[in-house]
Amino acid sequence: MTQTKPYYPVPRQDPLPYYTLTPRTLAICLAYIQRHIPRRLSGRRLLSPSHLTRLTQWIDQPAPGIRSIRAHPTLAAHLTLLIAADLLAVAEHALHPSRSVMEWLILSPVAQIDRLLQAIRHTKTWPATINSLGWSDILTLDKVAYLEQMLMRQRETPPVAAAPAVWQAPSSPDAWELSLPGGLPVWLLFDLLQLGQRLPDGSLRLTPLSIASHPVCHYGYDHIRWLLETATQTPLPAAQQRQLQSWLRRAHAYRIHGPLLSVARPQHLQKIYQNRRLRPCLLEQISPRHALINPALIPKLRRWLARRGYPLNQPPPPAPTSAAPPPANSEDLDLPTHWFSLRLLLGLQKYLPLPLPAPAAQLFRLEQTLPPAAIAELEQLAQHTLQQLDNVIQGRDAFFPARQSPTPHLIHTLQTAIAHGSVLHIAYRAAASRQDKWHAIEPLRLESRANLAYLHAYSRRAQANRTFRLDRITAVSHSGLESSEETADSADGADFSL
Repeated sequence: MTQTKPYYPVPRQDPLPYYTLTPRTLAICLAYIQRHIPRRLSGRRLLSPSHLTRLTQWIDQPAPGIRSIRAHPTLAAHLTLLIAADLLAVAEHALHPSRSVMEWLILSPVAQIDRLLQAIRHTKTWPATINSLGWSDILTLDKVAYLEQMLMRQRETPPVAAAPAVWQAPSSPDAWELSLPGGLPVWLLFDLLQLGQRLPDGSLRLTPLSIASHPVCHYGYDHIRWLLETATQTPLPAAQQRQLQSWLRRAHAYRIHGPLLSVARPQHLQKIYQNRRLRPCLLEQISPRHALINPALIPKLRRWLARRGYPLNQPPPPAPTSAAPPPANSEDLDLPTHWFSLRLLLGLQKYLPLPLPAPAAQLFRLEQTLPPAAIAELEQLAQHTLQQLDNVIQGRDAFFPARQSPTPHLIHTLQTAIAHGSVLHIAYRAAASRQDKWHAIEPLRLESRANLAYLHAYSRRAQANRTFRLDRITAVSHSGLESSEETADSADGADFSL
């Protein structure tokens, strides 16, 4: 008979009495599962040892070398209570938070505990949950009674006044560390834990890789900044604002679409070619920012990029052949429309904070039932829709009349640059701006619509395709300006002005 290593609770120095299970630790469990979407193992093992080790660390109940959840009754109680309270869904291939998570997170502490007590006291749901998981021998009647008493004591304990989070001295220039006091609202704690890695001392470590990873990058700059400022109750310093924007741009630096690798800048592709060990990953370069890639070497490229703080954005693998059967009313459920709606919701968090977590878990579950070809088509449609929305937000509309007609010289310059694939530097004044901003662009095509002229171009400053109205281009430069964002912002020379 194999013996498991004992685990030792590590009490936190919080104002509240130490409890092994609280709404806070349950929210931490949900945040971990939302961020990692762990795959479910076959049988009743549920989670892999690596996930068990990290999850026990997150809830301050470390168990190094744990192989089975049966060796950790406290973690088993967490997962059982989350499932019985309909806060955690166990699908055929993965674990993910249920749709009612945000509803529970924003409740008052007393209401949160009442819902948990209701789940424990339910005469059918609670025993059925324990039996389905096969944990009746580790969650015995006396342990369940103790769990109920612990929640009742917390219900009668006065809540702790919320204290602001505090920035800690970073361990490296490319990382932030934020303390997470015990009085933070659980909804805010849930969202903050999506941004980084929880350290053994309870603080949060944010890195370029954690910020640029999926689905955090879809939160958007404004939403992430709002979360950090709400937690610390202070404005985010200007230096951190610039660093946050730089980290978010890394999410789109390296992307894979089938066998095609796309990069934000030609320099990114050159760095791969300069590495002798990574050179075999690229089969053929078809443009300065595109190359065909060897699928067998994608994991090697992913590890190399992760060490440098860059994620490799790649769609999830196809569903296993033994996929779960569709629901009984699957003929009445439009799965592609549901996936498309969730994808748009995920993209909207880039522009405004939404009162719910990113629906990455629901998207992952739907992708297990849809064919890869359908997902690729829906993804292209979603990106086109979000790009149209972005164009409207950026001021691409006919409600503002043209300030002036584009000169023939400007049109000829743009057409020449398109034909030769040249790089131009333009001074552009947006509709809501009083100042010009310089952009290093790669012109793609011209378009006339509603008596207005537009230029479609790749902006090196935004590291994405952008649309510019010609009447808002105030200057064009052919000078040898560098392509970095700082140079583009500070450029003050031009070959001619309009």
